Amino acid sequence: MFLCALVLLLAGAAVHAPASQRVVTPIRLHPDNPHYFLWRGRPTILITSGEHYGAVLNRQFDYRKYLQTLESLGFNLTRTFSGAYCEPFGAFSIENNTLAPKEGQLICPWARSDEPGYANGGDKFDLTYRDPAYFERLSDFVKMTPDNSVVKRGIAEKATARALVEKGQAYAIYINGGSAAQLQVELPKGKYTAEWVNTKTSATDKKETFEHSGGSRTLESPTYEEDIALQVLRSD
Repeated sequence: MFLCALVLLLAGAAVHAPASQRVVTPIRLHPDNPHYFLWRGRPTILITSGEHYGAVLNRQFDYRKYLQTLESLGFNLTRTFSGAYCEPFGAFSIENNTLAPKEGQLICPWARSDEPGYANGGDKFDLTYRDPAYFERLSDFVKMTPDNSVVKRGIAEKATARALVEKGQAYAIYINGGSAAQLQVELPKGKYTAEWVNTKTSATDKKETFEHSGGSRTLESPTYEEDIALQVLRSD
């Protein structure tokens, strides 16, 4: 069943050992102090702003920006609903309710049928077929992990840079401080599209595509105030 909430930890780096060699220990209460959790051998406190339960099921929601924001604030937990449960648009008079997608923006584990009549617009869902686009979106949401090591240099003094990474595929980097950056990012060989996003307006202030031979790549930001976000996606 897809009725459970998915709990995702954002803390720590990805484990790159072969699957056969990995020893995965779930998060648990700390044996010496139950006021803390134990995660990867270290005492851990879970901190979050977890109201965006519709991060995956709502097509309009930019979950990369959301995860990037959590990371920039030092938060380390989120959860999302699978799409089996959602709320009608305007429910509870909540403004910008991500769990209440606008008409045509709901994506869930099941594919649409060719029979009209879904209450929130569009065709009904066929519970005998899965929607590959949903599972691709869910997989991408889960894969993004913190890895600040991809940022080599290029930010202003006293500025900080935090990165969420699906290595070789997607990079979301948040820069706090300064007014411009010559960011050097470690990228594998490939073709990429880079977008600098204005955190105040969500508009793309600068966009470029490039082919990279591998190693460090310098990405020059536009001028910004206080902070800016960079999204780099593989395009080949």
